[in-house]
Amino acid sequence: MRPVARRVLIADDSISSRGMVSLVLRSSGFECIEVSDGQQAIDLLQSESVDLLITDHWMPSMTGLELVKLVRERSAIAGLPIIAMTTDVDVAKSSDLRNAGVTACLNKPFTREELVSAVIRILGE
Repeated sequence: MRPVARRVLIADDSISSRGMVSLVLRSSGFECIEVSDGQQAIDLLQSESVDLLITDHWMPSMTGLELVKLVRERSAIAGLPIIAMTTDVDVAKSSDLRNAGVTACLNKPFTREELVSAVIRILGE
């Protein structure tokens, strides 16, 4: 019997960035769900179960930081591991994301190995 793939929700307004993350993780055996903004992520999390959320930090209408705060405020999903992706090194180093409850930050551009390693480390696989 084949083990059930871990489900990863990817929230990023950039279709190319979202697609790259999804392609890399799917090739590593993960199931991926893609959404283009934070509100779609929140809506999906109300009805779907995922093992990890990966969010871009800079998105229109709702930043990754705002998304993280909303997730942490909702008891049913407050413990969900979250990786924030950003091109802004200062943001990745800042305490705002960590204080909001981000599990890890990845600076764009990152390698396939860095992405897969972070996901495996967080999911304990």
